[in-house]
Amino acid sequence: MHQAIPDIWFAFNTPLEGDVPRLYADVKGLITCSMGILVDPMPAALAIDWELPGGIPASKDVVARAWRAVKNDPKCAKLGWKYAAGLPENNVRLSPETSRRLVLDKLESNDLRMRIRFPDWNDRPADAQLAIHSMAWAMGPMFFKKFPKFTAAFTRGDYETASDQCAISPAYVTIVERNARNSQLLLNAAHHGPNPEVLLWELPVT
Repeated sequence: MHQAIPDIWFAFNTPLEGDVPRLYADVKGLITCSMGILVDPMPAALAIDWELPGGIPASKDVVARAWRAVKNDPKCAKLGWKYAAGLPENNVRLSPETSRRLVLDKLESNDLRMRIRFPDWNDRPADAQLAIHSMAWAMGPMFFKKFPKFTAAFTRGDYETASDQCAISPAYVTIVERNARNSQLLLNAAHHGPNPEVLLWELPVT
């Protein structure tokens, strides 16, 4: 992927996905951390370096206990990360460095899938790459199977048609904004300049 993608990723995706350095449950009850990083089943969480308050390394037993506390409480999936973070046994957290590494590792893993799926991936406009990564983050890197019209348009470089076919549904809460951003990114890609590494997207002014 072009360097512009990881350079802007945290500013682009955090408002859409959140960035929580704790264990919490998504709406499906799957255990998650950081910027929507799935750590379910438990071995995925045990492979991460967790800390206790004060930066003390957390043992695997402590992490397992925290994971089970969130997994076994059905309210976590309904009430969100703040409820999960308030569980007494869920006392582990990620350092900023560990959280950032998890996000960038997932971004690179998704990018590898794109390089396999599209032989000309490295030549694609940066805006097109960012749109694809945004969709993959929300739905997983194999989302193409459920978006045949989008995939056909993107494959042939018809970014205007791809922009019309990129909407994620159901469009709830931040998905509405993600859809709008992805559509605009693909329109940008349709009018990119001679250098595909240059990202035309600009973050909204807040």
